[in-house]
Amino acid sequence: VQDISGWCVSNIPSKPTYWTGQQNNLAWRQDASKSPQWGTCPAPNVTLTDNDADNIIANSSVISITAQFSASMSPTATISISGVVTNVGMTVVSSNTFSYIWDVDANGSLADGIYTATVTGVSTNGKSYAGTDSITFNLDLTGPKVTSITTSSANGVYTDDDVNPSNSDTVTFTVNFDELTTITGTPTLALDNITTSDGSTAYATYVSGSGTASATFVYTVQDGDISGGLQISSSGSLNLNGGTIKDVTNNNADLSLATNSVSLTTS
Repeated sequence: VQDISGWCVSNIPSKPTYWTGQQNNLAWRQDASKSPQWGTCPAPNVTLTDNDADNIIANSSVISITAQFSASMSPTATISISGVVTNVGMTVVSSNTFSYIWDVDANGSLADGIYTATVTGVSTNGKSYAGTDSITFNLDLTGPKVTSITTSSANGVYTDDDVNPSNSDTVTFTVNFDELTTITGTPTLALDNITTSDGSTAYATYVSGSGTASATFVYTVQDGDISGGLQISSSGSLNLNGGTIKDVTNNNADLSLATNSVSLTTS
Protein backbone atom coordinates (compact mmCIF):
# COMPACT_ATOMS: atom_id res chain seq x y z
CA VAL A 1 0.00 0.00 0.00
CA GLN A 2 1.46 3.33 -1.04
CA ASP A 3 1.42 6.48 1.08
CA ILE A 4 -0.17 9.09 -1.20
CA SER A 5 -0.62 11.78 1.47
CA GLY A 6 1.49 14.14 -0.60
CA TRP A 7 -0.70 13.83 -3.68
CA CYS A 8 -3.33 16.36 -4.71
CA VAL A 9 -6.42 15.30 -6.66
CA SER A 10 -7.64 18.63 -8.02
CA ASN A 11 -10.36 17.33 -10.37
CA ILE A 12 -12.34 15.62 -7.56
CA PRO A 13 -13.68 18.28 -5.15
CA SER A 14 -14.10 16.00 -2.11
CA LYS A 15 -13.35 12.50 -0.92
CA PRO A 16 -15.58 10.13 -2.96
CA THR A 17 -17.74 7.57 -1.14
CA TYR A 18 -16.12 4.70 -2.98
CA TRP A 19 -12.77 5.70 -1.46
CA THR A 20 -13.81 4.65 2.05
CA GLY A 21 -16.67 2.35 1.10
CA GLN A 22 -14.49 -0.40 -0.33
CA GLN A 23 -13.40 -3.15 2.04
CA ASN A 24 -9.94 -3.83 0.64
CA ASN A 25 -7.30 -1.97 2.65
CA LEU A 26 -10.14 -0.42 4.68
CA ALA A 27 -7.94 0.79 7.56
CA TRP A 28 -5.55 2.47 5.15
CA ARG A 29 -8.41 4.16 3.24
CA GLN A 30 -9.90 5.52 6.48
CA ASP A 31 -6.57 6.88 7.70
CA ALA A 32 -6.70 10.58 6.85
CA SER A 33 -2.93 10.88 7.16
CA LYS A 34 -2.55 8.51 4.18
CA SER A 35 -5.14 10.23 1.97
CA PRO A 36 -4.39 12.68 -0.82
CA GLN A 37 -5.59 16.29 -0.85
CA TRP A 38 -8.98 16.46 -2.52
CA GLY A 39 -10.17 19.47 -4.49
CA THR A 40 -8.15 22.69 -4.25
CA CYS A 41 -4.48 21.96 -4.02
CA PRO A 42 -2.73 23.99 -1.28
CA ALA A 43 0.24 26.23 -2.03
CA PRO A 44 3.52 24.65 -0.92
CA ASN A 45 5.34 25.69 2.24
CA VAL A 46 9.11 25.75 2.64
CA THR A 47 11.69 25.20 5.38
CA LEU A 48 14.98 27.03 4.90
CA THR A 49 18.17 25.85 6.60
CA ASP A 50 21.89 26.49 6.26
CA ASN A 51 25.18 25.05 7.50
CA ASP A 52 26.28 28.03 9.61
CA ALA A 53 25.68 27.62 13.34
CA ASP A 54 24.84 31.23 14.20
CA ASN A 55 24.57 32.96 10.79
CA ILE A 56 27.28 35.42 11.76
CA ILE A 57 29.47 35.24 8.69
CA ALA A 58 32.64 36.68 7.16
CA ASN A 59 33.60 37.50 3.59
CA SER A 60 35.55 34.23 3.56
CA SER A 61 32.45 32.17 4.46
CA VAL A 62 30.94 29.61 2.10
CA ILE A 63 27.31 28.97 3.04
CA SER A 64 25.17 26.02 1.95
CA ILE A 65 21.47 26.96 1.91
CA THR A 66 18.77 24.29 1.60
CA ALA A 67 15.10 24.81 0.73
CA GLN A 68 12.78 21.90 1.52
CA PHE A 69 9.26 22.39 0.15
CA SER A 70 6.14 20.60 1.40
CA ALA A 71 5.24 19.40 -2.11
CA SER A 72 6.87 18.15 -5.27
CA MET A 73 8.17 21.13 -7.19
CA SER A 74 9.03 22.06 -10.73
CA PRO A 75 12.83 22.15 -11.10
CA THR A 76 12.81 25.96 -11.34
CA ALA A 77 13.14 27.06 -7.71
CA THR A 78 15.19 30.24 -7.31
CA ILE A 79 16.93 32.07 -4.50
CA SER A 80 17.54 35.77 -3.85
CA ILE A 81 20.00 37.22 -1.34
CA SER A 82 19.49 40.91 -0.67
CA GLY A 83 22.04 43.02 -2.49
CA VAL A 84 23.89 39.94 -3.79
CA VAL A 85 21.83 37.78 -6.19
CA THR A 86 18.27 37.91 -7.49
CA ASN A 87 16.21 34.88 -8.59
CA VAL A 88 19.18 32.61 -9.25
CA GLY A 89 18.36 28.98 -9.99
CA MET A 90 18.92 26.48 -7.18
CA THR A 91 20.36 22.98 -7.55
CA VAL A 92 17.79 20.17 -7.54
CA VAL A 93 18.45 17.68 -4.72
CA SER A 94 15.11 15.85 -4.92
CA SER A 95 11.56 16.55 -6.09
CA ASN A 96 10.96 18.88 -3.13
CA THR A 97 14.48 19.84 -2.01
CA PHE A 98 16.86 22.38 -3.54
CA SER A 99 20.23 23.77 -2.51
CA TYR A 100 22.43 26.78 -3.18
CA ILE A 101 26.08 27.43 -2.33
CA TRP A 102 26.80 31.06 -1.41
CA ASP A 103 30.48 31.91 -1.65
CA VAL A 104 30.16 35.25 0.12
CA ASP A 105 33.03 37.13 -1.54
CA ALA A 106 32.87 35.37 -4.91
CA ASN A 107 32.13 38.70 -6.64
CA GLY A 108 34.24 40.83 -4.34
CA SER A 109 34.14 41.65 -0.65
CA LEU A 110 30.77 42.74 0.70
CA ALA A 111 30.10 45.49 3.23
CA ASP A 112 29.19 44.49 6.75
CA GLY A 113 25.47 44.36 7.41
CA ILE A 114 22.39 42.16 7.28
CA TYR A 115 21.75 39.92 4.25
CA THR A 116 18.46 38.05 3.80
CA ALA A 117 17.87 34.94 1.68
CA THR A 118 14.42 34.13 0.23
CA VAL A 119 13.23 31.55 -2.33
CA THR A 120 10.56 31.07 -4.96
CA GLY A 121 9.12 27.91 -6.46
CA VAL A 122 6.11 26.38 -8.21
CA SER A 123 4.73 22.95 -7.35
CA THR A 124 4.12 20.30 -9.98
CA ASN A 125 0.41 21.07 -9.41
CA GLY A 126 1.01 24.64 -10.55
CA LYS A 127 0.80 26.24 -7.10
CA SER A 128 3.37 28.95 -6.36
CA TYR A 129 5.07 29.19 -3.01
CA ALA A 130 3.73 32.45 -1.59
CA GLY A 131 5.24 32.48 1.90
CA THR A 132 7.70 34.89 3.46
CA ASP A 133 10.17 32.46 5.02
CA SER A 134 13.74 33.72 5.01
CA ILE A 135 17.19 33.28 6.53
CA THR A 136 19.03 36.33 7.85
CA PHE A 137 22.82 36.51 7.87
CA ASN A 138 24.96 39.04 9.73
CA LEU A 139 28.17 39.83 7.85
CA ASP A 140 30.44 40.97 10.67
CA LEU A 141 33.56 42.93 9.72
CA THR A 142 33.94 44.80 13.03
CA GLY A 143 36.03 43.52 15.91
CA PRO A 144 34.92 43.42 19.55
CA LYS A 145 34.94 46.65 21.57
CA VAL A 146 35.29 47.08 25.33
CA THR A 147 32.03 48.30 26.84
CA SER A 148 32.91 48.38 30.55
CA ILE A 149 35.43 47.32 33.18
CA THR A 150 34.38 46.30 36.67
CA THR A 151 36.02 44.88 39.78
CA SER A 152 34.47 42.85 42.59
CA SER A 153 37.45 43.45 44.86
CA ALA A 154 36.63 45.66 47.83
CA ASN A 155 38.74 48.67 48.79
CA GLY A 156 41.31 47.73 51.39
CA VAL A 157 44.91 46.85 52.11
CA TYR A 158 46.38 44.19 49.86
CA THR A 159 49.76 42.62 50.59
CA ASP A 160 52.27 40.29 49.01
CA ASP A 161 53.71 37.12 50.51
CA ASP A 162 57.50 37.22 50.33
CA VAL A 163 57.85 33.59 51.38
CA ASN A 164 55.26 32.19 48.98
CA PRO A 165 54.35 34.73 46.26
CA SER A 166 51.53 32.48 45.05
CA ASN A 167 49.72 33.41 48.28
CA SER A 168 49.95 37.15 47.60
CA ASP A 169 46.69 39.11 47.50
CA THR A 170 45.02 39.60 44.13
CA VAL A 171 42.58 42.05 42.60
CA THR A 172 40.21 40.79 39.90
CA PHE A 173 38.82 42.80 36.98
CA THR A 174 36.12 41.92 34.46
CA VAL A 175 36.51 43.39 30.98
CA ASN A 176 33.20 43.31 29.10
CA PHE A 177 33.00 43.29 25.29
CA ASP A 178 30.10 43.94 22.93
CA GLU A 179 30.30 40.43 21.43
CA LEU A 180 31.79 36.99 22.02
CA THR A 181 35.58 36.89 21.94
CA THR A 182 38.29 34.33 21.39
CA ILE A 183 41.39 35.15 23.44
CA THR A 184 44.82 33.53 23.24
CA GLY A 185 47.99 34.16 25.19
CA THR A 186 48.11 36.54 28.15
CA PRO A 187 46.89 40.05 27.24
CA THR A 188 47.31 42.64 29.98
CA LEU A 189 45.49 45.66 31.37
CA ALA A 190 47.44 48.67 32.66
CA LEU A 191 46.63 49.89 36.19
CA ASP A 192 47.42 53.57 36.00
CA ASN A 193 47.57 54.35 39.72
CA ILE A 194 49.81 51.45 40.77
CA THR A 195 53.57 51.39 40.28
CA THR A 196 55.95 48.52 40.78
CA SER A 197 59.16 48.61 42.81
CA ASP A 198 61.10 49.88 39.79
CA GLY A 199 58.61 52.69 39.16
CA SER A 200 56.93 51.13 36.13
CA THR A 201 53.19 50.62 35.60
CA ALA A 202 51.58 47.54 37.12
CA TYR A 203 49.41 45.28 34.96
CA ALA A 204 46.54 42.87 35.48
CA THR A 205 46.91 39.72 33.37
CA TYR A 206 44.20 37.85 31.46
CA VAL A 207 43.28 34.50 33.05
CA SER A 208 39.93 33.37 31.60
CA GLY A 209 36.85 34.17 29.52
CA SER A 210 37.68 33.11 25.96
CA GLY A 211 34.46 32.12 24.17
CA THR A 212 32.36 34.60 26.13
CA ALA A 213 31.83 38.37 26.08
CA SER A 214 33.56 38.89 29.45
CA ALA A 215 37.26 38.39 30.20
CA THR A 216 38.81 38.10 33.65
CA PHE A 217 42.09 39.88 34.41
CA VAL A 218 43.96 39.45 37.70
CA TYR A 219 46.54 41.72 39.34
CA THR A 220 48.80 40.03 41.89
CA VAL A 221 50.36 42.28 44.52
CA GLN A 222 54.16 42.37 44.26
CA ASP A 223 56.74 43.39 46.84
CA GLY A 224 57.32 47.15 46.62
CA ASP A 225 54.14 47.98 44.66
CA ILE A 226 52.72 51.40 45.52
CA SER A 227 49.00 52.10 45.04
CA GLY A 228 47.02 55.30 45.14
CA GLY A 229 43.80 53.36 44.54
CA LEU A 230 42.79 51.43 41.48
CA GLN A 231 42.54 53.48 38.34
CA ILE A 232 42.13 52.52 34.69
CA SER A 233 42.06 55.51 32.38
CA SER A 234 39.86 55.76 29.30
CA SER A 235 42.96 56.95 27.45
CA GLY A 236 44.52 53.52 27.98
CA SER A 237 44.12 50.27 26.11
CA LEU A 238 44.44 46.55 26.40
CA ASN A 239 47.89 45.21 25.62
CA LEU A 240 47.96 42.01 23.58
CA ASN A 241 51.33 41.05 25.08
CA GLY A 242 51.88 38.61 22.24
CA GLY A 243 48.34 37.19 22.44
CA THR A 244 45.20 37.84 20.41
CA ILE A 245 41.64 39.02 21.04
CA LYS A 246 39.25 38.33 18.15
CA ASP A 247 35.57 37.73 17.51
CA VAL A 248 34.01 34.56 16.08
CA THR A 249 34.65 35.74 12.51
CA ASN A 250 38.33 36.46 13.24
CA ASN A 251 38.08 40.26 13.40
CA ASN A 252 40.70 41.81 15.69
CA ALA A 253 39.39 43.57 18.79
CA ASP A 254 39.49 47.32 19.20
CA LEU A 255 41.91 47.54 22.12
CA SER A 256 41.33 51.22 22.90
CA LEU A 257 39.26 52.02 25.97
CA ALA A 258 38.56 55.47 24.53
CA THR A 259 36.22 54.01 21.87
CA ASN A 260 33.42 53.69 24.44
CA SER A 261 34.99 56.01 27.05
CA VAL A 262 35.60 53.09 29.41
CA SER A 263 37.36 53.76 32.71
CA LEU A 264 37.46 52.55 36.31
CA THR A 265 38.42 54.47 39.44
CA THR A 266 38.31 53.40 43.10
CA SER A 267 39.86 54.97 46.17
